[in-house]
Amino acid sequence: MGKIYHEERKMKRKFSLPFVFFILLACCAAYSQFLPQELAQREDIEEFLLTADIIRAEDIGEGVTKPKRLYLKQGDVEMSGCWKYVKGKHLGNQEGWQYEIAAYRFDKLLGLGMIPPTVERDFDGKKGSLQLWVTTPHSLLTIMEENIPMPTTGPAALGISRAKYIVLAFDSLIGNADRTQQNLRYTEDWRTI
Repeated sequence: MGKIYHEERKMKRKFSLPFVFFILLACCAAYSQFLPQELAQREDIEEFLLTADIIRAEDIGEGVTKPKRLYLKQGDVEMSGCWKYVKGKHLGNQEGWQYEIAAYRFDKLLGLGMIPPTVERDFDGKKGSLQLWVTTPHSLLTIMEENIPMPTTGPAALGISRAKYIVLAFDSLIGNADRTQQNLRYTEDWRTI
C-alpha cells in the first residue's frame, strides 16, 4: 500500500505547470475558434485599435466593471471595441484591464483563437484595454434565458464540448475566477468566442 501511494505521489509531481502548459499548447492549436481568414487579420486589427480615431463612446450597460463601447474610424473603415480601465479589488474579485491584454497574448501564444484582438489604448485620460467588438448572435446567458437549443450531435456539438473544456483549462491557466455567461459568445455556426 505504501509503495503504491509513493508511486502515485511521484506521478502527480510529474504533471507540473510547465507540463500542463505544454499539453494545453499541443492540444488547443487544432481547435481555433476564429476562422483562418479572421486570424490572418489580427495584426491589422490590433494596429487599427491602436491608431484609429475615437468618434464616440457609450456605456455598454452590462458587466460589473462598467465597460464602454468605443466607436473607431480610420479612412473608410469603422469598427468598435470594448474598453475597460478597472483595476484593483472590485466586488470581491481582483480586476485589471492589463489582464485582458495578457489573456489575448496567451490566446495567441497557445493558438486558441478564442479571444478577439486586444490592445492597450488611452481614452478619456486613462489607460485601459480595448478589445475588438465581435457581434455574435448569442451569449451563453441569452441561450439560457431564451431557452435556445444548442446542437447535441454532430461536429457543432463536438466543437462546443471541446471549447468548453479548453475555456476551463485556459481560465485555470490565467487565473480567471469570474468567467460570466455574458462573455461566452457563440457564432452562428456555434464556434465559441
